[in-house]
Amino acid sequence: MTFRQLDIYRKVPKDLTQPMYTGAFISILCCVFILFLFLSELTGLIGWLHVVGHIFHT
Repeated sequence: MTFRQLDIYRKVPKDLTQPMYTGAFISILCCVFILFLFLSELTGLIGWLHVVGHIFHT
């Protein structure tokens, strides 16, 4: 057994794949969701830093 045989994520040849509108929609939806999660975490961090700044500067 070689190391390459343990590959779980094998590459699919391009001629066997076909782009679809459903796949594009899901990809865009996932990117929007990831952006939402990132921005919500960032606003939470900024709010937390604002509170910590008030605690230590008073």
